[in-house]
Amino acid sequence: MEQAFDTALTVAKEVLDHINSAADAFAPLKAITSPALKIYEKCKEFKDNQKQWRELGERVLKQLACVMVLMPKEANPSRKELQYSTSELETELNKILEHVEDAQKGGRFARYKKFKFGKNSKVEEDMKKFDDALERFKTRLNIITVLDVGEVKSILSKNMDVDKLLHDISSLFQEQVATIRVDIQEARNHIVSHMDTNKVVETLPYSEGVSFHPRDGCWPGTRHKLLEDIDVWISEFDASGAVQVYWLVDVGGSGKTAIAHSVSKKAFEKGQLVTSFFFNQCKNKENAERLISTIARDLASLDPKIATAMALLLEGEGKRFLRSAPPALQFKELILAPSVVSLYPTDRPILIVIDGLDEADDQDYINILTEEVPKLPGMFRFFITSRPRPEIVRSLSSVSVISKHDILIKEEDNMNDVELYIRKRLDEIAKQDPMSADWPGEDHSRQLVHDAEGLFQWAFTVMEFLSRCLDKKKVLRDVLDMRAPATVEAKLDHLYTTILNVCPWDDEGFVHGYQQFMGTVIAAKESLSVSTIQHLHKDPVPDAATILKYLAALLLGTYTSGEPTQLIHLTVREFLVDRSAREFHTARFHLGETLHSAVLAERCLEIINQDLNPDSHDLGFMSVTEEAKDLPLMRPQELSGALYYACRFWAVHLVDVDIPTASTIEALRQFSSTRLRFWVDLMVALHDFQPLDKVRLWLELHAPNEPELLEQLCDRKLGNDLRRLAHKLEMNERWEEACAAASESVAILRHGFSYDPDDVKADLAYAEFGLSNHLFSFGKKTEAMAHLEEAVKLQDAVVRDATSRVDLLHALKYLAAFVHVNAIRLSEMNRPAEALRGIDTVVQLYSTMPRDDSYPRDLVAALNTLSGRLSDVGRREEALSAIQRAVQLCRDSAPSNPQVSTSLQATSLETPSVHLSSVGHYEEASLLATSLENLSLRLSSVGQYEEAMRAIEEALTVKGTLAQPSTLTELKNQSDDFHNLADSLSDLGRHTEALAEINKSVAIRRKLVKSKPGVYETDLAIVLADMSQHLIQVGGKDAALSAAEEAVKLGRQSDRKLPGVYAGTLAKLLITNSKALFHLNRFVEALALNREAADLLRPLAEKEPAVYNEFYATVLNNLFTSANNAGEEQEGLDALEEAVKIRRELAAERPDVFNAHLASSLNNLSLALSQLGKQDEALSAIREAIDLRRDLAKKLPRAYKGLLAKSIFNLGVLLRGEREEEEENALVQIDAAVKLAEEVAAELPEGINDLLATFVQTQGEILFVLGRMEDSAQPHQRCLELSRELTSSQPGLWEASYSQALHRCYAVLWRLDRHEEALAVAEEAIGALRRASGDEAYPQQLSSPLADYLERSARCLAPLGRDEEALTAMKEALTYRRALAGAGEEDADEHLAECLMNNALLHRRLGQRSEAEALEKELTQPMIFYIPVRQDSGEDDAEAEQGAEHAEAEQGEGDAEGEQGEEHAEAEHGEEQTEAEHGEEHAEAGQAEDAETEQAEDAEGVPA
Repeated sequence: MEQAFDTALTVAKEVLDHINSAADAFAPLKAITSPALKIYEKCKEFKDNQKQWRELGERVLKQLACVMVLMPKEANPSRKELQYSTSELETELNKILEHVEDAQKGGRFARYKKFKFGKNSKVEEDMKKFDDALERFKTRLNIITVLDVGEVKSILSKNMDVDKLLHDISSLFQEQVATIRVDIQEARNHIVSHMDTNKVVETLPYSEGVSFHPRDGCWPGTRHKLLEDIDVWISEFDASGAVQVYWLVDVGGSGKTAIAHSVSKKAFEKGQLVTSFFFNQCKNKENAERLISTIARDLASLDPKIATAMALLLEGEGKRFLRSAPPALQFKELILAPSVVSLYPTDRPILIVIDGLDEADDQDYINILTEEVPKLPGMFRFFITSRPRPEIVRSLSSVSVISKHDILIKEEDNMNDVELYIRKRLDEIAKQDPMSADWPGEDHSRQLVHDAEGLFQWAFTVMEFLSRCLDKKKVLRDVLDMRAPATVEAKLDHLYTTILNVCPWDDEGFVHGYQQFMGTVIAAKESLSVSTIQHLHKDPVPDAATILKYLAALLLGTYTSGEPTQLIHLTVREFLVDRSAREFHTARFHLGETLHSAVLAERCLEIINQDLNPDSHDLGFMSVTEEAKDLPLMRPQELSGALYYACRFWAVHLVDVDIPTASTIEALRQFSSTRLRFWVDLMVALHDFQPLDKVRLWLELHAPNEPELLEQLCDRKLGNDLRRLAHKLEMNERWEEACAAASESVAILRHGFSYDPDDVKADLAYAEFGLSNHLFSFGKKTEAMAHLEEAVKLQDAVVRDATSRVDLLHALKYLAAFVHVNAIRLSEMNRPAEALRGIDTVVQLYSTMPRDDSYPRDLVAALNTLSGRLSDVGRREEALSAIQRAVQLCRDSAPSNPQVSTSLQATSLETPSVHLSSVGHYEEASLLATSLENLSLRLSSVGQYEEAMRAIEEALTVKGTLAQPSTLTELKNQSDDFHNLADSLSDLGRHTEALAEINKSVAIRRKLVKSKPGVYETDLAIVLADMSQHLIQVGGKDAALSAAEEAVKLGRQSDRKLPGVYAGTLAKLLITNSKALFHLNRFVEALALNREAADLLRPLAEKEPAVYNEFYATVLNNLFTSANNAGEEQEGLDALEEAVKIRRELAAERPDVFNAHLASSLNNLSLALSQLGKQDEALSAIREAIDLRRDLAKKLPRAYKGLLAKSIFNLGVLLRGEREEEEENALVQIDAAVKLAEEVAAELPEGINDLLATFVQTQGEILFVLGRMEDSAQPHQRCLELSRELTSSQPGLWEASYSQALHRCYAVLWRLDRHEEALAVAEEAIGALRRASGDEAYPQQLSSPLADYLERSARCLAPLGRDEEALTAMKEALTYRRALAGAGEEDADEHLAECLMNNALLHRRLGQRSEAEALEKELTQPMIFYIPVRQDSGEDDAEAEQGAEHAEAEQGEGDAEGEQGEEHAEAEHGEEQTEAEHGEEHAEAGQAEDAETEQAEDAEGVPA
């Protein structure tokens, strides 16, 4: 038995290991397998109570393994389904793990007191909760095992014998594990098939040029033993063990880097090297920061599967930030990800070489080595070198997997290696030039070896020095005459001094060249080639070859002119910049970094002034045109190395200068006056726009006597051009650069404003306005509002300071435009009162202005917005009056001024001039059409549906006259128009026409995306989401899902590019997707998307409640509906209670606006409470909803009467019970609901008929239950009539309701012996089924209902004496019954037998005895026929159904679907109205990209 248990444990661990290692395709599985495995491993580590702890770990492991393996393939749970089904189990497992880890802390006695085993121990309590959670997990997933039913009951019992099960069916487990692997692999393959994994992985930053170089390794024959030991250490790996780190640490100059190169070279040749990273080769800090992402990319190159796994992680939800994440997080999420770790090759070592860790100067890398690297498997080998910095030694010395190794420069092996190197190099040097045969002589050779003292860097530098000098004998003598300093640092400094002393310091040309060349190497912001260094100087370095001849011993990269030049060692830089200045005899070697940075600043400016040619570098980005042209990129290779460096780093060098020279100032003056604009153009082309705020500050501090220079950098024209450039950058999806350029524009103009406020005030206002728009697009709304308010303030001052009538009118127009946009922004920020005050001011301004070419365009636009803002605060009658005035103005002005009806371009207000000057290029009638659409919305909001219909009809007529747009902006406006029109048509129930219009809008948006990739994708997503809802309205459920999924995909792309900016938009798209899934009965997936939407909005609502609370409450309302239908009733209730709380707060502040929304949430809350058995609370909620809606209906009866009917109906359903008195009370409410709904239907049937059908159906059921059979017939016939109309108007959407209505109506009429009417119903059903089956002879899905209704028609025909017709129908039914039985359909044989009997009976009644007997022979046993026609089981079912309460939650009509009176915000100034369903606000577009998105409607439940 012990062996059996061991087998069980082994199998259980293997099962969870396999699932855990491959779970990234189904990440939620990992959420429970990972803590379970950790618990098991932790429990094995205890020394006290070993048995109990071990049993605990094994218990968790085995029980969870059973459930995982018995999860069937046919269940095929989706990723989202698993995620939320496992959350509870994950929580309990993590609690156990936390307590187990706590138990390992503290002393033995403390652990005993705190965690003694027994009934009341924390761990036992957790285990009980784990058992309960496991049971719920199994139930929720509806596990179906491959074993028989008896075994299933045993397996799923709480006290199942886990060990026996695991032992007895271990082979089954292996089979199921294989199935899990296949399922996971299929999911991964599906994702991967749509992904270019290489391109995804290549988005990780990578450091080029930091790898090993074969020539830089150890001298042949040296370091043999050390390299051999390292080679053995690399090769002798244990994949099942722990990672190992070889840390080579010693003083600078001991040869660590050469060893690292040699180790890398040999490992590369053996196929063991993955990454080699040499910090001394990093050109700049950016390269040094890419160590971990470089390692990740190199690991991905090992195997396409690893690349795929990493790509999945990088593209996973919430993981796209990893490309720029901190190194530790990249290491953990990419390199340590289980899905990646499981794919690392185990048959060979994986070597990573990191040289010069101390040069990285990054504590993150040390933390990664100590905390994350130890978690890697045993095939990993890290070879690391560093100097013995205290912080590094302190951190790395205590890590068990890191073994510290010193070179021990004084040891014999090292000394021998240095000697070998020195002797071989001396031989080579002797052969280079004619030397005496005995040079340098044994004594000199031995002394060199002695003086080296085991320092390879010293030996290498001396040999380089000797090989490049002219008088080798003298140099050797000088070297040998050096005193031996006490420290390694001093020894190297002494050597560098000796080398430099050989240089001709009495030669002024050399001294000048030394300062130029070495100063540039020291001060440059990245490594430069010799040729670039030469080009950087006005007077090229005198005879560079001569300079290099003396200095080459201290440099690398001097062999070719294009190779970056570097100092041979960090100690050389430290000596030249710092230590050389401390001694008099070395002071001439000193190089001041700041001083040489100043030299480079001047030279960079001079190179730009000389080489930046206006003729060849005027790219036109700074031109005055407003049209956003493409901004093509330029490759650095298209510029000379010196010009490329100068353009990028002149400003960085300049701000290093403390006291600028006159020549520097002159160079800056020439640059700012002749090259500045072209430099900006060039940096934009290089994708590297740089603001000059630090340069301006530097001028104020260090050149206060050069005010004209600051004025040149703060040129007013430059500021205005940068404002236009910012717009172009945004249109090319370069948002951060756009904000930087706009901010630069404001900074420049603010400077001018400080000196000449009157002249610059207007320009600064425009710049502040533009910056506001860019910040708003970038998601920085609060900051954007501050700049917009400043723009309004400045423009108000411009108005007050105007000195002429022309100037005054001009200034007023801009002020009105600014305030107009401010009102739209305030509305989007949910500040309706301020928005209303602002737009009211705008209307007053325009109303008082004299009429000109723009009249009444601007006034009409403002009235459209005013109408929307009035509606926002519940002033609907005034809102209607405002839009009626706008329409009348359009009509009055059209004959005299056809150009007035230009497109509203609110979304193009990047600059006010766009708004004020764009006239007539799109549609002459567009303004009138837009106003008519908004008029239709306002009329609908007050219940004037017929008038609303006439307004939309006129808008359609006007749209038909529109000409084709000529620009992208006009094309987008046309798309907006079609979009708005679609929503208005849908509001009036004209769904087919609405779909045609939204299709036009989508087609235009696709053209825009194609012509301007990366700019219009979010707009397309919003329209696709709206199209999805229109498709649902006409029954196109599959197409609706496709559109919604495409919208979400585009929304995720936008959110990926600007994390957080599009979170609200993405949430709305997710809601739309969830609705499409809902209508396909995919409730669990719909719930997952609703949860994601709520998760996105929750932090936004917490941060800015005034802006997001309203929409967050709407999402919570939708979350209730999806949770309710997915069987998560408690979750739905929790969401609703939160929504009610939020809406109570909103309604307390603005009851006229939010009481309607509160009523909707209360309506749903009553349903949720009822389903959980909380009847009294449910009644309280629904009665409060009725009170709210009754008050609303008094004010606007035509708008809220239908919603009041809905709540009264729900009250009636809640009042139903088993007693007759309860049913009578319920009927009173249902009758009242029906009466109200009939009144609404008389005016707008399209908006209420679906609810009315439900109402009268329930009315008929209650009458039936109360025994009032005759009375119940009329409601059922009315329900059928309504369902027929709904199905006719929206095919594909109401078939289920129509089918149910047919069945119920037939059953009631049959029971009342109203055979003629029942026959008509049956024949109607047969006709509908035949039409649905098309040309198919025996449609599989429809054969059974066809047979049912054919039998029912026969049953009606027989009592009417129409036996021959009855037999014809029954024969056809028999044909279908035979086909169904032949196909093996469930219960088909029983139904066939009944059909045979009825056919036989009819044959006998018609005297056809032989035919009857033939049929009877088919029956398995003789039957006695004692009734004229068999009683149809359908009637019994129907009767049972009539008496049952039907309170299950269907798709809730939301505030959108049922609340005809809810508000729609206008399409103001070109803004989009994207909500397709009744009751929720149309979102305003304004200028912000994330503002023009659909407001998801509330889902409101109605019992079926």
